[in-house]
Amino acid sequence: MSTSSTARSRGVRASSSPSRRKLLSTLSNSSGPQAALLEVAQRAYAASEHRYLAGGGNILELLNTQSSLAQAKRQTIQALTDWRTARLQLAAKLGKLGVWRIERE
Repeated sequence: MSTSSTARSRGVRASSSPSRRKLLSTLSNSSGPQAALLEVAQRAYAASEHRYLAGGGNILELLNTQSSLAQAKRQTIQALTDWRTARLQLAAKLGKLGVWRIERE
């Protein structure tokens, strides 16, 4: 690699560093609301199941909360998949050999 291409390479990496940090920060923060949604869905299902088993709730309520819980789980899996895909794409664009080498900044 020539000196000028090395300098250009360093310049690109330096200029992409703030955007890389912003991307990692955005992706890291997006898992928080998803985890909260899953927790709320799990609590709602547990409460609905308890009411149903105690005779105070009906099967429709139980099935609706079960469906909501399944949807929250699917969304959590999709968010994790999106996160990992973005990290792999970023690693490929930065020329890193593995995801574990991307620093969390």
